[in-house]
Amino acid sequence: MQISIADNGIGIQPEHMTRIFSHGFTTKKDGHGFGLHSGALAAREMGGALRVESAGPGSGAIFTLELPLRSPETVDA
Repeated sequence: MQISIADNGIGIQPEHMTRIFSHGFTTKKDGHGFGLHSGALAAREMGGALRVESAGPGSGAIFTLELPLRSPETVDA
């Protein structure tokens, strides 16, 4: 299953794309950098993934959550 959320915001700098899900990474003055990292970890624990696409500044972004329809334990059963 995939759920995608798109926005038309400021976009994501190309140099941030490889770090956006890293623990502690933030571009906000008062940010902590825990949210996207925690979301990516939760998706992975459920056998899925959290991905992002952005063509860069001014182009918005698309976040996609991918989750299996079955739990990882039952896929091989």
